[in-house]
Amino acid sequence: MTPHSSDSPQQTEHSAKYNQENENLKRCQAQLEALKTMNQPDYNRLNNSFIYLMTSAAQYSGMRKNVDANTQDTVDSLYHYRANLICSKIAQTLMDSLASKGEAHP
Repeated sequence: MTPHSSDSPQQTEHSAKYNQENENLKRCQAQLEALKTMNQPDYNRLNNSFIYLMTSAAQYSGMRKNVDANTQDTVDSLYHYRANLICSKIAQTLMDSLASKGEAHP
């Protein structure tokens, strides 16, 4: 018997969703680190935004259990959206920086 065999389908789905979001954030951080060597000014700006978002999300996580389910759903969605938005900006900025380096002429 596996350790998760007693998990409900909802718990399994939630766990899979959490794992996917965690992987997305790791990829986002890796792209941000790559941007550091490609475009320092954009890295600084996006890194500050990323740190602010992660700090805010950690603070919310610490008090999440103290709010009702409707508020949790709303604020969870907000942080999910904000994380997707910043990660999209990081990915696009990295791609633009890589493309501009590839187009540069000596």
